[in-house]
Amino acid sequence: MIEANTPREKRAVAILAEKDTINKVDDGLFTVKSQTGVGQYRIEHTDNGWKCNCPDYITRGGQCKHILATRY
Repeated sequence: MIEANTPREKRAVAILAEKDTINKVDDGLFTVKSQTGVGQYRIEHTDNGWKCNCPDYITRGGQCKHILATRY
């Protein structure tokens, strides 16, 4: 069982609970369906760490719920 302590971790667990939300495209490359609208986000593991094209990652940096969900 995944222990989720922060609001961001709890949202990541909610993503995992939904069917067909995370798609592994290739090693280190995922797409995650948006929970609030149409579309998807691209999550990529690079030599410099994890990246996502969601608004949270772009504005705040760090690990967004999409990155956390792909890492669980």
